[in-house]
Amino acid sequence: YVLYWMSAAQRTRENHALQHAISISNHMQKPLWVIFCLFEKYPEANERHFTFMVEGLREVSLNLQRQGIKFTVVKGRPPDPILLLQDKSCCTVLDCGYTRTVRGWRKE
Repeated sequence: YVLYWMSAAQRTRENHALQHAISISNHMQKPLWVIFCLFEKYPEANERHFTFMVEGLREVSLNLQRQGIKFTVVKGRPPDPILLLQDKSCCTVLDCGYTRTVRGWRKE
């Protein structure tokens, strides 16, 4: 499978990393698996932020399901869940990390 770690671009429209992952998946003739890490201790996040984010992720899930793309939300501190899954993937795609926290996870 091709693994796409969705983080900053929590949408299916105008998501260049998702489009790139779909292209790779089609070219390699492998299924695409989109993963989102839900980290409840994200710095400066609050309940309102998480409520808004989860509502958006429901829409992402429905849109990906319509396209036949597997989508999973995993709880845990990034990049730990991704590191476990990328070992079995033929390719891992990431979107941009804009915050210092996310950039730090990517360096791990």
